[in-house]
Order: sequence, then C-alpha cells, then structure tokens
Amino acid sequence: MNQGRRLRIGFMCVLAALACAGLTRPVVAADSEFSDFRIPKHRWSTWIVDFSGSGRTSHSEFEGQTVDDGVASGNLRSSTEWGFDSDRIQHRLGFAAYLAGNRRH
Repeated sequence: MNQGRRLRIGFMCVLAALACAGLTRPVVAADSEFSDFRIPKHRWSTWIVDFSGSGRTSHSEFEGQTVDDGVASGNLRSSTEWGFDSDRIQHRLGFAAYLAGNRRH
C-alpha cells in the first residue's frame, strides 16, 4: 500500500469517528444552576404608517356642451402599539388614527 492511500484511509477514519461522535447524545443532562432561568421582563413596540390615494379626470363633449369631471381621494392611517410583558403580567396599549379626503370638481 502506498503512502498516499494510507493517508486517505486514515483521514477517512478520523472523519467517520468525528461524525459518529457528533451524532451521539448525552444520556441525561444534570440539573444546573440555570435550570430555573426565566425570560426577563421586556417591552416591545410597533408603528405602522399607510398612505393611499387615487384620482380620475374625464373630459366629454355632448351636443355642443363640454363637461370636465374629476375626483381625487386619499387615505392616511397610522397606528402604534406598545406592550410590556413578564411571566405573570402583560400590558398592551395602542393608538390609531385614520384620515380620509375626497374632492370632486
């Protein structure tokens, strides 16, 4: 057997041993000083802003009369929410505002 083949076989054996060792699991995990750890108190918040708008114009002539018509509209919405939670208590507070407009000419 040549030197290169022996090195490849040795390398493959090491890789196989590492793969087997990585797949094993400990039988029982012992209790540690962190076993009673709880998620600490924390707060969260969100803010959403949404805007939409549209418009339309038309020009028509009928029996010598000219009519121009148009509509424009828009919406604006904003909301925010704030929350706080811990193991036993949870607070949630939210505000929302909505503004809409419409113009016809």
